[in-house]
Amino acid sequence: MAKRNRTNLREIAEHLSLSASTVSRALRNLPGIHPQTRQAVMEAAQTLGYRSGDMTEPTAFRNILTVSQGIGMQADQEYLAGMSKAAVMLNMSLISHHYRLEECENLLRPEHQPRALSAGRVDGIVLIHRWPMEVAAALRKNLPVVSIVHEYPGADVDIISLDDRGGMDMIISHLLS
Repeated sequence: MAKRNRTNLREIAEHLSLSASTVSRALRNLPGIHPQTRQAVMEAAQTLGYRSGDMTEPTAFRNILTVSQGIGMQADQEYLAGMSKAAVMLNMSLISHHYRLEECENLLRPEHQPRALSAGRVDGIVLIHRWPMEVAAALRKNLPVVSIVHEYPGADVDIISLDDRGGMDMIISHLLS
């Protein structure tokens, strides 16, 4: 796995005192972001060295590895269905693997990794459900990693979740102003 030193969404969010979800929406040019906020996010991303890659170019082909611990959960099916639909539109391929909780650390051993990961053909990893902190941190050293719901403090892993604290901070700031 090739090492990548990149700024992540959380670092941009902290730099601008925004939520990671706002930064993500601004970088993806989604509606509902004030133009000044979008511009600030774009400038900070460039200054801090954020690179998302050009996944919309027809010749680009990217592999995203999704790993979950636990099989057959309804949430897994919903996450994978949504990611799969988005991946098709972005010319990406999802590679999905499941591990039992007691086998999670096998993801760090090349002989137990999905072939695409051990061959260096994975461009990012999505962690579904809670993974051991050591696994999340080790994966992040080499690849961009996003976690669905669970935080990994100190591991520099982006998270897709509800930002209840950030939301409350914004509400209070708005009400006080």
